[in-house]
Amino acid sequence: MKSVLWGLFCLFAPLSMAQAQAVRSATIVYDVEIESDEIDAMQAAMMANSTLTLTYKGKLSRIEMNMGPMNTTVITNAQTNQGLMLMNMMGQKLYKRLTDQELAAANEQQSAAYKVSYTGETAEIAGYEVKQAIVTTPEGETLEMWVTEEILSEPGSNGFTYQGLKGFPLEMDMEQNGLLLHLVAREVDTTTPDDGLFSLTPPAGYGAMDE
Repeated sequence: MKSVLWGLFCLFAPLSMAQAQAVRSATIVYDVEIESDEIDAMQAAMMANSTLTLTYKGKLSRIEMNMGPMNTTVITNAQTNQGLMLMNMMGQKLYKRLTDQELAAANEQQSAAYKVSYTGETAEIAGYEVKQAIVTTPEGETLEMWVTEEILSEPGSNGFTYQGLKGFPLEMDMEQNGLLLHLVAREVDTTTPDDGLFSLTPPAGYGAMDE
């Protein structure tokens, strides 16, 4: 399942260009539904209550994916272009420092030309008004998102926004390497997070991942 975890990093770690508006720090907890040909029925059952927690503050970002017996955390500092991946697979705790090359590869979409269009549909998620947006990639693939204008992030702070997206997505459908994810925000906390959450020092008990 290491390839699945790496796919999650490639999906969420890319830094992106949000509109240059007021910066807000936030912690958002998403419920996640996962579909993949790489996951058998038993694994799917264990991942039935998966969550993704995004915490960001300025150029700092922390993404925690809880998939039952497997948990992965990606911490990035866009200011220094450094990153750390932590994995806990059924008690086996590993870490990997993300290289400049890996971060650069994940950031290729930053300069891509994405088309964003709004359908005019609105809804409410986690207490926030959201608008439906369709994001079309240069390859012609479409991503459906429900976006609130009440939550913003600093350009380059995380991979949840695209150029032309007016706000922050609280619901979205995404695909990465055969992994289908549907995310819906359950909780939104705009309290400024502690800097300790973004430490790039591996915690005690974690061993280096074999390259």
